[in-house]
Amino acid sequence: MASVKSKTAAAVFWIFSAALMAAIFFLSAQNAQESVEVSSGLLVKLLAWLPFTISENFLRDSAHAAEYFVLAALLFFSFRYTFGRNKPLSAFLCAAVYSITDELHQHFVPGRACQLYDLMIDALGAAAALLCFTAFFYARERRRLRCGIKRKAPR
Repeated sequence: MASVKSKTAAAVFWIFSAALMAAIFFLSAQNAQESVEVSSGLLVKLLAWLPFTISENFLRDSAHAAEYFVLAALLFFSFRYTFGRNKPLSAFLCAAVYSITDELHQHFVPGRACQLYDLMIDALGAAAALLCFTAFFYARERRRLRCGIKRKAPR
C-alpha cells in the first residue's frame, strides 16, 4: 500500500506535468507573429548573455527538446510514485502522444504548422530524459546489490 508521502509526491508530479502541458498548449496556441515575438525576445536576451555565437535554429530546437525532456521527467516520476516502480515506456509514450497532439493543435493555429521534424526533436528530448533516469535508477540498484545495501521498505 502506498504511503501518504508517495501519494503526495505522485499528486505533485501529476500537477506539475499537467501545468507544463498547459504551458505548452498556451505557447502553441499563439499565432505565428506572437510566437516569433515571444521567442525572439527570449533568444535575443539569451544570445547576448552567451559568451559564444550559436544559431537561433539550434536554440529553438534545444528549447523543444528541453521542454519535452522536462515533461518526460515529470511523467517518469508521476508514474513512479503512482505505481511504485519505474515505467519509462509509459512516460515516453505519454510525452510522445502529447507532442503529436501539440503539433496537430498547431496545424489549426494561423501561421503555425504541424511538423514531423518538431515531433522528432520532442521525442529525442523525452527519450534523453528517460534514458538518464532509467540509467540512474539501474546503476543505483546495482550498487545496492553489489554493496549489500538493503532496500527501503515499500512506501
